[in-house]
Amino acid sequence: MKSTKTLPENYHAIGSIDLSLNRRALIWLNVLGLGLFVVTGSAFVQVLYWLRPNEAGSGLTLDLSSAGSILELVAAFLALYAGMILLHEAVHGSFFWVFTRERPVFAIRWAYAYAAAPGWFLPRNLYFVTALSPLVGISLLGLAVFALAPPAWFMPTLIVLVANASGAIGDIWVAVWLLRHPPSCLACDKGDAVTLYLS
Repeated sequence: MKSTKTLPENYHAIGSIDLSLNRRALIWLNVLGLGLFVVTGSAFVQVLYWLRPNEAGSGLTLDLSSAGSILELVAAFLALYAGMILLHEAVHGSFFWVFTRERPVFAIRWAYAYAAAPGWFLPRNLYFVTALSPLVGISLLGLAVFALAPPAWFMPTLIVLVANASGAIGDIWVAVWLLRHPPSCLACDKGDAVTLYLS
């Protein structure tokens, strides 16, 4: 089954996730994302020490000896976080483009950003790949940096990896939801809301 702009006649909506209407779910996702930040941070540090045991420690040191260095660290973190959001959504958008051959829509809201393909109905498995592509792709890229790059790259890479993984909590939620439905489902992502259709 391929992506389509025409919903088959016998298909009807069977469920939806709409973050614009469910503020409680959005708050819980952000809380869970903070928990995932801690868990993935620990996991990525362990992987780094496994890959580069002799260099990991020196690559993860921070200079907090002055107010200036602290401000530089905060500015660097914010810049890396903003870059991660752009990269994360660009990966989503790339997969939307691959599966629809149409330019996706990008937007930023107060608590999240998104890439979407409104008007398109993607088969469940294609949408599953699209949902998890930034988590998997950016994580693999970061692990390659850990394995091959100089130690000065470790801390920025760790920040991007952990922020990306914790920021993917909504994608993980959607992916788990998708797996509860048959492969013949079609998903329509309008950005704030994802609706599933089934015959």
